[in-house]
Amino acid sequence: MARPNQSADLLGIACSAGCAVHCAAMPVVATAAPSLGFAWLAGSLVHQVAAIMCGVFVYKAIVPAWRRHRDRVVIGCVAGGLVLLMLAAFVLPDPCCEPTSVFGWFGLPLLTVTQLQWLLGSGSANVLLMVQPYLTPIGGILLIVAHVMNLDLVRRESRGMCKSTGCLQTSSC
Repeated sequence: MARPNQSADLLGIACSAGCAVHCAAMPVVATAAPSLGFAWLAGSLVHQVAAIMCGVFVYKAIVPAWRRHRDRVVIGCVAGGLVLLMLAAFVLPDPCCEPTSVFGWFGLPLLTVTQLQWLLGSGSANVLLMVQPYLTPIGGILLIVAHVMNLDLVRRESRGMCKSTGCLQTSSC
């Protein structure tokens, strides 16, 4: 049976991969989704719920293990991945998905295109809007890398391949 930490890592990998695939495929699928009854998949609420789930799996799997192994690459991938996911899901407007409001603000991005252009200027805002569709897939890939590394470090530690916590800190196990 899988250890609880291992299960959370595996679920985190699945969730992160789901985010990356969903956001990479959504521009293509969005045209057929309404006719197939899957229009809700194109809503920004799906992005927000998936981003929160990815954060929960990071908290359940990586945080407890990181307290033991202290690997900087793992925590760097987690930080970068979560920042990109949260930025894409909660802050930036999504050009491919329709904002769907639930409970007032949940489901809506914090910024509209007009607000983003006002804050950054139209040139910078347009560049940010061009890269926005890539933020979630890249963030998902970073989280997958973090979970895989975390699984490997925990496995090596549990098999006694590391004599002390110090060897884990350098990823030299």
